[in-house]
Amino acid sequence: MDIVAIVLATLFQYVFGMLWYSRTLLGLLWASYMEEDGVSEIGLKRFNPMRAKSHATALLTALAIAIVLQSLVVALSINTLRPALIWSLGIWASMLALPTLTEYRYSKRSLVLWAIDQSYYVCAIAGTALIIVLL
Repeated sequence: MDIVAIVLATLFQYVFGMLWYSRTLLGLLWASYMEEDGVSEIGLKRFNPMRAKSHATALLTALAIAIVLQSLVVALSINTLRPALIWSLGIWASMLALPTLTEYRYSKRSLVLWAIDQSYYVCAIAGTALIIVLL
């Protein structure tokens, strides 16, 4: 297991998430849909992307994703970008995008909110796979 690749991939996801959900990019839009859906008390006035518990959870999630993708790359002897991207996008679609889409549809939550979250994950997972394969 390549510890350097895992650490760099984890940091990539973490920093990318901070940017993605920042007030400058999609954070305020995301917060407004969370409030509209009634699934959170975040609200636009109290939106704070720098909450410590959220960051600890995001960092652990990024680490778990990096470890799983690193393990997949090693187990399948993946050493080029194309298969790494195909496998990582397959994992994203089958284990994140489609199950959460089903959940959002049943609970009648906003599909815009789902799209914001899933577009982050697809970019983060693809970037993680690229980092792991290139290192």
